[in-house]
Amino acid sequence: VEPRRRHVRWLRRTLQGNAGGEAALAEMQGESCSRLAVAEQNFYPLDNCQGDPIVAYRRFVPLQGECMAAHNSSQQYVVMPDTNRTRIVRTDYPGDTKCSTMNTIEYTVFGICYPLYDNKSPRSFSWTAHKVGVAVSSARRMLQLGSAHLCAMLLLVARLVVPFI
Repeated sequence: VEPRRRHVRWLRRTLQGNAGGEAALAEMQGESCSRLAVAEQNFYPLDNCQGDPIVAYRRFVPLQGECMAAHNSSQQYVVMPDTNRTRIVRTDYPGDTKCSTMNTIEYTVFGICYPLYDNKSPRSFSWTAHKVGVAVSSARRMLQLGSAHLCAMLLLVARLVVPFI
């Protein structure tokens, strides 16, 4: 089974099994869903990103250059316009919680599997950019097929982070 389809099925089962999940499933369709690009980082118990992703470690970050505060620093993530692969640039601002210093550290992250630990889990991780930029002729079909997954994830994350949404 294609990984994206497996994740969509898992997400639907998860939403249907949780309080508020039915409402999230209804909301994930249509114009009310955000079209913002986000990156998804997954960690895996096995080498080469094998096995089911460890959901407790999964995280999402926005990719429009929003400034996000971290412990005694801040970060920005931007997806690069490569058409056939994921390429994300992360900029760290050490000692600055407002992304305003000229003293930065940049990392480029590709949508590949990275090794992590040799002798304990998680053993690998990957990044995926979920972006909406598609050709106009195929936009409607892609949004019908692909955005449900992204919208449901965003709604689920919003409900977990801010339960009253």
